[in-house]
Formats: sequence, structure tokens, C-alpha cells
Amino acid sequence: MRNEKKIIVQTAIRGSTKDQLEQLCAKKGMTQISLFSRLVDWFAEQDSMVQTLILERVEEVDQVQIAKLILSRIIGKRTSPPPKHRKSKR
Repeated sequence: MRNEKKIIVQTAIRGSTKDQLEQLCAKKGMTQISLFSRLVDWFAEQDSMVQTLILERVEEVDQVQIAKLILSRIIGKRTSPPPKHRKSKR
């Protein structure tokens, strides 16, 4: 994916959102273009259910059930258990 040609896409966001993004980018030491690129790449790689949940409004009563379903799908896709964290010796 790194060797693919980059495409520039314009987007419209609220002023308050831009302010928050500028603060986040400054804190993380990254550009807004880099942030947007990572978010869009992440979104494009998601399962269609996750994409639908993000793009559409979901009734509050359904959110818990949908979250449980998504988590079970994510957990089911793991091929190996996550690494255990070691306690540091001081």
C-alpha cells in the first residue's frame, strides 16, 4: 500500500471540529493530512457492519447488541491470543 499513488480529496468540516483536530495533530506531532489518511485507510479496511454502524444512525436501544456482535466478530478473527504484558521489575 505504501507504493500506491496518493489521491488528494477535499472535505468540509465544522470550525469547532477543525480546532479539535489541530489540537490533536499538534499533540501527536502529525499533519492533518496524515491523520485523515490514517482514518480513511482504517475505515476502508473495516468490516461492512462496522462501516454501516459508523455511517448510519443506530437507535440507542440497539447499540449494546450491535457492539456485542462486533466484538464477537473481532475476537473470532484473532488467530492467536494477544501478548501478555509483563510487569517491570524495579
